[in-house]
Amino acid sequence: MSHPPMTFWQRIWPVLRWRCPRCGRGKMFGRLWQMARLCPVCELEFEREPGYFTGAMYISYGLAVISVIPTSWLLFRWAVPDGWLYGVIAAQLILTSPILWRYSRTLWLHLDQMIAPR
Repeated sequence: MSHPPMTFWQRIWPVLRWRCPRCGRGKMFGRLWQMARLCPVCELEFEREPGYFTGAMYISYGLAVISVIPTSWLLFRWAVPDGWLYGVIAAQLILTSPILWRYSRTLWLHLDQMIAPR
Protein backbone atom coordinates (compact mmCIF):
# COMPACT_ATOMS: atom_id res chain seq x y z
CA MET A 1 0.00 0.00 0.00
CA SER A 2 1.47 3.32 -1.06
CA HIS A 3 1.40 6.31 1.28
CA PRO A 4 1.71 9.82 -0.16
CA PRO A 5 4.56 11.75 1.46
CA MET A 6 3.60 14.16 4.22
CA THR A 7 4.62 17.79 4.05
CA PHE A 8 6.49 19.44 6.90
CA TRP A 9 3.27 20.95 8.28
CA GLN A 10 1.37 17.68 8.02
CA ARG A 11 4.04 16.04 10.21
CA ILE A 12 3.60 18.32 13.22
CA TRP A 13 0.52 16.59 14.67
CA PRO A 14 1.87 13.02 14.23
CA VAL A 15 5.18 14.07 15.83
CA LEU A 16 3.40 15.62 18.82
CA ARG A 17 1.32 12.45 19.25
CA TRP A 18 4.24 9.98 18.70
CA ARG A 19 2.77 8.50 15.51
CA CYS A 20 4.30 6.67 12.56
CA PRO A 21 6.35 8.80 10.13
CA ARG A 22 4.88 7.09 7.06
CA CYS A 23 1.13 6.85 7.71
CA GLY A 24 0.80 9.29 10.63
CA ARG A 25 -1.68 7.00 12.40
CA GLY A 26 0.12 4.06 14.00
CA LYS A 27 1.35 4.37 17.58
CA MET A 28 5.12 4.16 17.93
CA PHE A 29 5.25 3.40 21.66
CA GLY A 30 3.59 0.96 24.01
CA ARG A 31 4.64 1.27 27.62
CA LEU A 32 6.87 3.98 29.07
CA TRP A 33 10.23 2.71 27.73
CA GLN A 34 8.97 0.35 25.02
CA MET A 35 8.96 1.19 21.33
CA ALA A 36 7.03 -0.87 18.81
CA ARG A 37 9.09 -2.77 16.25
CA LEU A 38 6.56 -2.19 13.44
CA CYS A 39 3.80 0.32 12.81
CA PRO A 40 0.48 -1.41 13.59
CA VAL A 41 -1.19 0.37 10.64
CA CYS A 42 1.28 0.39 7.71
CA GLU A 43 3.87 -2.10 9.08
CA LEU A 44 6.80 0.29 8.65
CA GLU A 45 9.83 -1.10 10.47
CA PHE A 46 10.95 1.60 12.89
CA GLU A 47 14.53 0.45 13.47
CA ARG A 48 16.36 -0.08 10.19
CA GLU A 49 19.58 -1.49 11.65
CA PRO A 50 21.49 -1.78 14.93
CA GLY A 51 22.60 1.66 16.06
CA TYR A 52 19.95 3.37 13.95
CA PHE A 53 18.86 5.69 16.78
CA THR A 54 22.34 7.06 17.48
CA GLY A 55 21.32 10.28 15.74
CA ALA A 56 18.33 10.54 18.06
CA MET A 57 20.78 11.02 20.94
CA TYR A 58 21.82 14.36 19.45
CA ILE A 59 18.19 15.40 19.18
CA SER A 60 17.62 14.30 22.78
CA TYR A 61 20.58 16.37 23.96
CA GLY A 62 19.25 19.44 22.13
CA LEU A 63 15.76 18.96 23.56
CA ALA A 64 17.21 18.58 27.06
CA VAL A 65 19.20 21.80 26.75
CA ILE A 66 16.16 23.67 25.45
CA SER A 67 13.97 22.26 28.23
CA VAL A 68 16.25 23.49 31.05
CA ILE A 69 16.79 27.01 29.69
CA PRO A 70 13.62 28.51 31.27
CA THR A 71 14.29 26.79 34.62
CA SER A 72 17.92 27.89 34.63
CA TRP A 73 17.00 31.43 33.74
CA LEU A 74 14.47 31.66 36.58
CA LEU A 75 16.82 30.13 39.13
CA PHE A 76 19.66 32.45 38.10
CA ARG A 77 17.30 35.41 38.26
CA TRP A 78 16.20 34.45 41.77
CA ALA A 79 19.87 34.00 42.82
CA VAL A 80 19.37 30.40 43.94
CA PRO A 81 22.57 28.77 45.31
CA ASP A 82 24.47 26.60 42.83
CA GLY A 83 23.75 23.35 44.69
CA TRP A 84 20.00 23.93 44.46
CA LEU A 85 20.29 25.02 40.85
CA TYR A 86 22.06 21.81 39.84
CA GLY A 87 19.69 19.67 41.91
CA VAL A 88 16.56 21.21 40.40
CA ILE A 89 17.90 20.89 36.86
CA ALA A 90 18.96 17.26 37.46
CA ALA A 91 15.52 16.44 38.87
CA GLN A 92 13.86 18.12 35.91
CA LEU A 93 15.93 16.10 33.44
CA ILE A 94 15.27 12.84 35.28
CA LEU A 95 11.52 13.48 35.32
CA THR A 96 11.35 14.55 31.66
CA SER A 97 13.71 11.90 30.26
CA PRO A 98 10.93 9.49 29.11
CA ILE A 99 9.25 12.31 27.18
CA LEU A 100 12.57 13.54 25.73
CA TRP A 101 13.47 9.97 24.72
CA ARG A 102 10.17 9.50 22.91
CA TYR A 103 10.29 12.85 21.12
CA SER A 104 13.92 12.38 20.07
CA ARG A 105 13.15 9.01 18.47
CA THR A 106 9.97 10.31 16.89
CA LEU A 107 11.73 13.35 15.44
CA TRP A 108 14.60 11.18 14.19
CA LEU A 109 12.22 8.81 12.41
CA HIS A 110 10.22 11.66 10.85
CA LEU A 111 13.41 13.39 9.70
CA ASP A 112 14.67 10.13 8.19
CA GLN A 113 11.32 9.55 6.46
CA MET A 114 11.45 13.06 4.97
CA ILE A 115 14.98 12.51 3.62
CA ALA A 116 14.76 8.85 2.56
CA PRO A 117 11.14 7.67 2.39
CA ARG A 118 10.47 3.95 2.76
